[in-house]
Amino acid sequence: MVATFYAGDMEVQKLLPMDVLLERYDLKRKLEKWQKMEWDFLAELRQEKTLRKYYETCRRNYDIVNSNRQRLNYSSEKYQKLFIDIFRNADTRKLILFGSGNFTKRFLGLYRQDYPVYAIIDNNQEKWGQEMDGIAIRPPEILNELQSGEYKVLICIKNYLSVMKQLDSMGVTEYSIFDSGKDYPRKRKPLVPQNADAGADSVGAGFAGASSAGAGSARLGLSGTAAVKKKYHVGYIAGVFDLFHVGHLNMFKRAKEQCDYLIVGVVTDEGVRKFKETETFVPYEERVEIVRACRYVDEVVEIPLNFGGTSDAWRMHHFDCQFSGSDYINNPDWLAEKEFLKKHGAEMEFFPYTQSTSSSKIKALIEKKLM
Repeated sequence: MVATFYAGDMEVQKLLPMDVLLERYDLKRKLEKWQKMEWDFLAELRQEKTLRKYYETCRRNYDIVNSNRQRLNYSSEKYQKLFIDIFRNADTRKLILFGSGNFTKRFLGLYRQDYPVYAIIDNNQEKWGQEMDGIAIRPPEILNELQSGEYKVLICIKNYLSVMKQLDSMGVTEYSIFDSGKDYPRKRKPLVPQNADAGADSVGAGFAGASSAGAGSARLGLSGTAAVKKKYHVGYIAGVFDLFHVGHLNMFKRAKEQCDYLIVGVVTDEGVRKFKETETFVPYEERVEIVRACRYVDEVVEIPLNFGGTSDAWRMHHFDCQFSGSDYINNPDWLAEKEFLKKHGAEMEFFPYTQSTSSSKIKALIEKKLM
């Protein structure tokens, strides 16, 4: 009701800002919960899940519209530097993010593991001294303490023009603009299975630097014989993997039979609390080690808290196929994600759900003290 009352009405905002109202009635303490309830209500009212595929096909893509507008304003060389080659010099200089809002949160979630962030700067004095993902938020003046050529600024703000003018006035020339809706190439590390032993040099050499398009056809197995070419090169599975059981094992085994390199994303404890509103029996660090120890898994990655969907995962890992349990096969959200992958040259495959065993069944037995 509060969100609907304020929606699009600037006059009401002037009379009583929404933040003031939320503060007065102690609604900020659980603001994320209220916002989720608001979105769930509106999504059901507007049938977002059912119509998602239709919207993606028929509605204009505002990311493309915005990108085209940007192209009109700059020369091809300037546009390339500002919006395309944003990671130019990012791994050889101190990377500084300008802005401390949702764009910065998204960048940290998707790209921080590739490009360590030196600092976050913001014009809002109230944010100075605070931290975002353990990184201090500081005033822009810290740029005056650094030498030219020592740092690279990445503007993580939707309305970036004023920040560009500010940086120009400060004499800063090495900066680019992060577009949260754009796909950027990852700094891909060699695909060497983390479980490979010292005797698997020939396999490791085959994986290193391989592209996702048909790699592996000439790769040798441990025995020295030609390996069978698999359907996919890089595969991906996401999950909580609490109370690891044979269903998880079977999924990893079946996925590995179809791909050369299997990446498994594991949801953090905070992610489970936020999206499933429950607690895990096994802490995140232990769940990761259990999954990592599985012979079929080549790499284990943390699923970022707010950017754990299929589209974000694909942007991070550029896999050829995501594998999932058949319990999601008719889920509208998953079918929409399948369409997203298809547009980007990847696939989604569903494996039969293990009827005899599941984490939910085990948890239910534990809670009833039957195990």
